[in-house]
Amino acid sequence: MASAEDEVRDLFGRQAEAMRAKDIDRLMAMYAPDVVYFDVVPPLRFAGPAALRDRFTRWFDSWESALAIEVRDLRVVVRGTSRSRTGSAGPAGPCGAAGRPAPGCG
Repeated sequence: MASAEDEVRDLFGRQAEAMRAKDIDRLMAMYAPDVVYFDVVPPLRFAGPAALRDRFTRWFDSWESALAIEVRDLRVVVRGTSRSRTGSAGPAGPCGAAGRPAPGCG
């Protein structure tokens, strides 16, 4: 049986794979129906699956190629049934250097 830490690490790995493939359905299946997602782009807060789907779809459509996503410095802390994580995930390299960004990236 996998530990809670392994489950969290697996979730972030599957999330990164879905993002790399721009697979919106697979990515959205990982979020709860009452999701509230905070991002670095306005409006910063995306509440509900429709808002988050729109956010991810616009992000995916802004890239001409697949995304290069890497997860770094992941630290998972499990206490009872509560889980938290620190670390970063995002496009690899400046402006997603592994692929050609759409015009306007920069």
